[in-house]
Amino acid sequence: MGVMTEARATLGIARDRHGRQPARCLRSRDACLFAALTVLLWVATVRMPAPPETALDPSWQEMLVRGWVENWQYGPDFAFTYGPLGFFVTDYHLGAEGAVARLLGLYFGQLVFAAAIIWLLGAITLWRRVLLVLAVAALHTRHWSDGPYLLFIALVVVRRLIPGEEAARSGAWAGALAFFAHVKFSFAVLGLAGVGLAVLVAALRRRWTVALGIGAGYGLAFLGFWLLAGQALTNLPPYLVNALEIIKGYDMMALDEPVRKTLAGAALVGWCGFVLLAHLRKNRDLGTLATVVFLGALGFMLWKHAFTRAGAGHMGSLPITLVYLTVTLAAYFSPEGKFHRLDYAWVAGFAALGLGLLGSWEFLSGTPRRLRENVTGLARGPGLTAKWQAELATVRDREALAARLGLVGRGSVDVYDFNQGVALLQSLNFRPRPVPQGYTVYTPRLGELNRRHYAGDRAPDFVLWRMGTIDARFPSQDDASLFPIVWERYRVDETMGDYLLLKKEAKSRLWSAGEHTFLRRSLRLGETLELPTTAADAIIWLKLKATPTFPGRLRKLAYKPATLFMHTEEQVRGREEWRILTRVAEDPGFLLQPVLTSNVEFADFMKGEVQPPIQRISFSAPPRQGVFWSTLEVELTIMPRRRATR
Repeated sequence: MGVMTEARATLGIARDRHGRQPARCLRSRDACLFAALTVLLWVATVRMPAPPETALDPSWQEMLVRGWVENWQYGPDFAFTYGPLGFFVTDYHLGAEGAVARLLGLYFGQLVFAAAIIWLLGAITLWRRVLLVLAVAALHTRHWSDGPYLLFIALVVVRRLIPGEEAARSGAWAGALAFFAHVKFSFAVLGLAGVGLAVLVAALRRRWTVALGIGAGYGLAFLGFWLLAGQALTNLPPYLVNALEIIKGYDMMALDEPVRKTLAGAALVGWCGFVLLAHLRKNRDLGTLATVVFLGALGFMLWKHAFTRAGAGHMGSLPITLVYLTVTLAAYFSPEGKFHRLDYAWVAGFAALGLGLLGSWEFLSGTPRRLRENVTGLARGPGLTAKWQAELATVRDREALAARLGLVGRGSVDVYDFNQGVALLQSLNFRPRPVPQGYTVYTPRLGELNRRHYAGDRAPDFVLWRMGTIDARFPSQDDASLFPIVWERYRVDETMGDYLLLKKEAKSRLWSAGEHTFLRRSLRLGETLELPTTAADAIIWLKLKATPTFPGRLRKLAYKPATLFMHTEEQVRGREEWRILTRVAEDPGFLLQPVLTSNVEFADFMKGEVQPPIQRISFSAPPRQGVFWSTLEVELTIMPRRRATR
């Protein structure tokens, strides 16, 4: 298909059966339709940044902005699942920081992105194109941000790369995927899978120039965008490894057991899988096989992502993204433009949202307001920078630490909990550890990255420390490896609002000094382990190896791991229940005693003060989940409590 022919197809322009071109008015009408759909999609997908905050989600997004401005090196400096271009899709600003790049993204990048989506839709029926744009305009809220980008990746792979009609254009589209690979790691994985399948298909068809064009286009663009983002090539391997480590631990975040939502989501994904396999039975050519494999991988990724936290936001992303995908992809399985079996998925997706089966329908009430805000914001033009700066000043005054910031000066500062905004909003020399939000330190490798950072020369001069966690976890599991090294190298210097200010000392004390006692024991669920009376005035480190049964492994693969709770009993607190992160509990383990739930308790721990001892512990699973756990191997390291000498 030539360029002019493709352009006509993209705009829905076709010749009649005699080969005559349509009338000029018809061409003008279709061009206007293309422009209108592009502008509406542009306005709907623009992410107009909100004023900064100090909470969990704003904090990591604001760190992406600061990382871009200060050219943090992903890999050694910063381990995250978003890449160096991830700040383009964040929801919050930091005043004038990165404003030029953000404005270019809003006015140029998002407009090009919207035009590319409409172009990729090609000559599918008008009602599908209009329905897609209206769906995005209605459903694309700030939290559910991945849908349009996943749609773009899917359209490029299915409609451009796997057919592979021409090497240069296929390579250019592959290069576009490389840009999004540096926005978010999951986009990189999905894009690379599509490129790999397309190269394999082209090679099996002996279309060597197409295979080379796709592979080279993606590879060169991937390296080029990495370098343009100010990153060193040597950082690329550790960035990819670290991002994969964090992804591996995402299933540990899933707390709830949303049975109704799970069944509804399974029905949607299952129906799509059934339709794709049925299509494969009728069309067994190589391109169809590659398309089904790719869309199957995409569906599995959406399914697993829905259980990251199993709340309305992540569960709601499943039907929303399936609506986007099936509205358009159904057309390619039914070229005549008729209603296809795959269309039942988007109809069911709308119904599931409307009935509250997969998230809430209430967010739709904010759609007109959000679109109006986007239009108003875009109308400001360069004046947005001044608006952002004024908003930052207002929030900075409101969120100011009620403390003596002069104590910190220009010393480097890190924040222990997940609200790094408290440092980002102030004039502090914020230098976070590689995995900055402790609740995401899911694996031994990630914990060791942070431990080495605090043990080395780049350790921060000060730490703003606040005890707190998410999902009812045992509190010292978050960044568990830090507790010993912080005890060795820091002391409590000041109370700063809701935080303790820890100051690095020139001379360290030894965490491991004195005799250790090891207690090893195999436990069953519900069995109680009495702690020895000699441990009443001691520090206790716990390691737990929880082995899943075979059904437990299958559950983890297809759904998510079973939940495991630990129960502690002591005279003052009584009996308490805590959620256990099994990977962290196995290696490196975590501080069991003293139980640190507040800044006061942490300050006493740092001083070596005696706190109420734990008398016994036990482990349990939620109802009907005990079958997923086998043996529990417990190891306790009991160390004499040491008082601070300073």
